[in-house]
Amino acid sequence: MPDATAPEPQFATCKCEAAAQRAVLGYEVAGIAASIGPLDLPKQRETSCRGWAVTVPSLGRVECVLDSRADLNAVGPELDQLSNAGWSVWALVPLDRLSRAHEAFQSGVEFVQGWWENNGAIAFTAPEIP
Repeated sequence: MPDATAPEPQFATCKCEAAAQRAVLGYEVAGIAASIGPLDLPKQRETSCRGWAVTVPSLGRVECVLDSRADLNAVGPELDQLSNAGWSVWALVPLDRLSRAHEAFQSGVEFVQGWWENNGAIAFTAPEIP
């Protein structure tokens, strides 16, 4: 019988939430209010974690934290909708997907940024224009 407290297998290795929490901490250190919540992109429900959104209202920004299994081509139009709603959209992707993010996010995403885990700590690249 499966352990009811164990994470769902498809999300067991996802570090998106940790990356989103680290992004919020960076804003808090700078004295800028930010919050974290599920991104829950409909097209990602079957293939990867649902992603996390870091919302920074004072900057009009939402940072969309995605995992290594995200279908970036499918996510692009969904992020465009956030941009069309007036948000400055940043896509945070695992470092090994950064090049692919540059290709996939040509319109509504203002910046792409890589993230990785090193000995339990999350680190980020500098933001880049896609």
